[in-house]
Amino acid sequence: MAPRAGLYEINAFSEGRARVGGNLYEENLSGFGFLDPRGQYVVKPQYDKAGNFHDGRAAVARQEVHDKVVEKWGYVDRNGKTVIDLQYARAHAFSDGLAAVETQDGDWQFIDRSGRHVLDVDSRWYGVDADNPNLHHPLGDFHDGWLLIVDERGGNNFVDRDGHKLRDEPYPAAERFSDGLAVVSIHATTDPGPKGDNALSRIYNNLPGPAPKTYEWAVIDTQGRVRFRVPDDIDRLGPFINGRARFYRNGKWGVLDDKGQVIIPARYEHKPRGYGRDVMLFAVDGKRSNNSDGYIETFDRDGHLIARIPFVDDQGRFMIDGKHRFHEGLLGVELASGLGGDKPFKSLGWGFIDAHGNVVVDPQFDWVSDFDGGHAFVSPKDTGTVGIIRNPVDAPQSANDS
Repeated sequence: MAPRAGLYEINAFSEGRARVGGNLYEENLSGFGFLDPRGQYVVKPQYDKAGNFHDGRAAVARQEVHDKVVEKWGYVDRNGKTVIDLQYARAHAFSDGLAAVETQDGDWQFIDRSGRHVLDVDSRWYGVDADNPNLHHPLGDFHDGWLLIVDERGGNNFVDRDGHKLRDEPYPAAERFSDGLAVVSIHATTDPGPKGDNALSRIYNNLPGPAPKTYEWAVIDTQGRVRFRVPDDIDRLGPFINGRARFYRNGKWGVLDDKGQVIIPARYEHKPRGYGRDVMLFAVDGKRSNNSDGYIETFDRDGHLIARIPFVDDQGRFMIDGKHRFHEGLLGVELASGLGGDKPFKSLGWGFIDAHGNVVVDPQFDWVSDFDGGHAFVSPKDTGTVGIIRNPVDAPQSANDS
């Protein structure tokens, strides 16, 4: 795409469409719309708010001013056609073919892609935890056929699109399903606290809120069957992505598989990025104050080391910023020169590197988006414009790339 002006907000492509905020002065239009990979508007700027595409639908809203500002949300398809009228007070993105919407009367329900009502939401499924009033749970979305809810008896459960619960007895705590698996507590015991009639025990027993609990955790499948129990020394686990999950043990991060086998031992200070994908990375801090001896380690999804990429390359350029993970084999990074030498500091701009640390797209942009469907937004340095580039490596193209 030739560089385009008049855009004030740009988001990465999702399902072959990019949500942008812009102005079409020649048509007296402004607001949010959507671009295709050629940089053409499939939905011209016209909405006050909009979300990204999921399941072939994007939530869009217009605001009406009466005694107060009233938002009316609906959905458009990838061609810009309104497929669900703008009528709701709030609207979630579609997930598993369903979306949560709030009526103007304040009732929540789930609808399908045609706008047909599927399931009423029980107001007890979200909000304050019945077992712990200090916890507030927002209404979630369906994943792998199940919606994580707050159980009226305390703890959590899951319901399907018919409103049936996964099991009668709630879990003491649970996380949503991802990749067909969920991390749940299968047992919880209340910490008795200090014993005796002394100052410490009296202070402890008078603390506000519920007594802390110790949880035993397991990973279950969508039938509620335990896939494996989580070892007691793992403090955090999940979510699962393509059969992989990050975990936190003794102050370090690692990666394990969907059978509970460790793929990458817990030895990193920072969370893994992009685990479960073709390339995952860990950032490792150096010992120098400017972190010039730091590096990135990249791995394939089986935990085999691909490369150790130093923050300073053999040309003296150093990495001062980067995107969160590799997309379609490339990672957006900002490079600079003038680290600790006689030359002044200078940002060279953003470009892209591959999993071996090779610069594939030279640093030349003020900013870049992640690649999706073979395309990424870029802003050539000092131009104030925006363009679209194709992925120069042999990356898979989105099925919706048109």
